[in-house]
Amino acid sequence: MKKPSIQFYPGDWRKEPSVSCLSLAAKGLWWEMLLLMNEAPQRGFLKMPPEMLARVVGSTPREVKKLLAEMASAETYSIQDGCIVNRRMLRESGISVKRSEAGSNGAAKRWQKDSKTSTSAINLPLPRARVVVEDEVEVEKPDGGVGEGPIETIQAWLREYVGHFGKHWPPPDQAICFSVFRALNGASLDDLEKLFQDLYAKKQHPGKNYAWFVPVVAAKFEGRHGS
Repeated sequence: MKKPSIQFYPGDWRKEPSVSCLSLAAKGLWWEMLLLMNEAPQRGFLKMPPEMLARVVGSTPREVKKLLAEMASAETYSIQDGCIVNRRMLRESGISVKRSEAGSNGAAKRWQKDSKTSTSAINLPLPRARVVVEDEVEVEKPDGGVGEGPIETIQAWLREYVGHFGKHWPPPDQAICFSVFRALNGASLDDLEKLFQDLYAKKQHPGKNYAWFVPVVAAKFEGRHGS
């Protein structure tokens, strides 16, 4: 699954022995490789001969082979099925898949609640921190860190809803989730949760893709004004 961004932690980059010991050139090549692995069909894997990698990064095969050998000596990467593998991306992808599967498995029980019951039917923690909405959505925890916000919550709910109808789509991208958030027009996530319950009670099929939700939510909350 492709992700539009990489979670980069400067402290981890500097403190990781298998990276900090590299030469400046090797660090630069490793960064380029991380970007390629983030965009790979199987995130965290890079199956590319040195000659092709050299063309992609604008270097020579000789230089790339030398730097790859330096990284191999430092155990910067692993080899799996003939591919260069970033161990951290692999762990993160595994966690993401397990969370998605857990959410899908619990979807039926949550959505089968009577739509007239309280909004506790979706058993997900709702964000309680301040939300800043401009070009993107960010939730600030009391300690100033960035935590799970409304976009992540909406993403989980959309995935659960379509999963109950037998849809095994990849998680919706942030653009769709943000469009749903905008379509709330000032309504709360509790209101959105109630709408999903009503839709499920009426057996509203989610269409061909996640974009189906945007006009549905917009129609429901049209005319409301955010605070």
